[in-house]
Amino acid sequence: MLNIYLYKKIGKAQFNRLKRFFCDDHILTDQYEGVTKSFAEVFSSDHLDSLYVNG
Repeated sequence: MLNIYLYKKIGKAQFNRLKRFFCDDHILTDQYEGVTKSFAEVFSSDHLDSLYVNG
C-alpha cells in the first residue's frame, strides 16, 4: 500500500529510479554454501544459578 502512495506522490520516473536504487541485484545462490545452524548450536547460556545476584 505504501508503494502505491509513494508512486502517486513522486511520479513514475522518480519511483522507478528509487526502486532501481534500493532493489538488490539477482544473487546466484549456487555459489554459496548452506551454513544454517540451530539456536543451541550457535549460542550457549549459563546455569540459572548464575543469573541471580547474591545480597
